[in-house]
Amino acid sequence: MKIRPEIQIFPFKLISKETADKITDELTRFDFVTNVSVHGPSVNSNENENYMVGWIWIEVEDNNEDVQKIIKDVCDEFLPFGYNIELGRFTKYKKGVSDYINERV
Repeated sequence: MKIRPEIQIFPFKLISKETADKITDELTRFDFVTNVSVHGPSVNSNENENYMVGWIWIEVEDNNEDVQKIIKDVCDEFLPFGYNIELGRFTKYKKGVSDYINERV
């Protein structure tokens, strides 16, 4: 199993679901993106379940300068208030011990 690198985008403030959708739609257009995940707190407003996004994780085929430049350009467009980008692996890519235990219960 090939472990693909991830790029974490951490906006300086929580962003709306709509803004996160625009960013993920823009990023998934590129062939080098294999998965995009978002994470943030749920917000209940007027009986509508909604959420704000605090992190975006982008799994990529290869992490090179061109990929980083494209992702930075997308972030500059949709996150004018600022953000941090980190490289690494931030989500699970294989089952852990607790996953096997939960399957047996």
